Amino acid sequence: LSIDTNLAAMDWRDFETLIKDVFEIEFSEQDIEIRNTQHSNDGGVDVVAFNNNAYTGGIILLQAKRYTNTVPPEPVRALRGSMEENKAIRGIMITTSTYGKSSYEFASQHNITLIDGNGLVHLLSKHGYDFHIDIEQAKAFNSNQH
Repeated sequence: LSIDTNLAAMDWRDFETLIKDVFEIEFSEQDIEIRNTQHSNDGGVDVVAFNNNAYTGGIILLQAKRYTNTVPPEPVRALRGSMEENKAIRGIMITTSTYGKSSYEFASQHNITLIDGNGLVHLLSKHGYDFHIDIEQAKAFNSNQH
């Protein structure tokens, strides 16, 4: 990946790996272990984090969405289902785009943190990654791929 990498146009596997890498750094001070899931049959979960703290610990599920349109509420609801299935204490959904009001409302009631494209760029920048998101460029790139 280079400094001119457009997160919204990168390969989805590379995007999931980048999310795993940045959260490994983000969680490094907190005794939280990170693992990627298998790309197939992941149940909508891209990264599983295990907080080993005896008092506040538990499973945290991360879902990466490399989208060029607003993320609809369905993936947020599906993450909640995966959290119940895995007995997770928290869900985190990260996207290159944005979320709508209903997604934020649902997430706030179900211990899900939503990180939009601006938040993602800020998080990456905090840890020394200097990438950008250009939705229009990604849409043009994706339409040329088909």
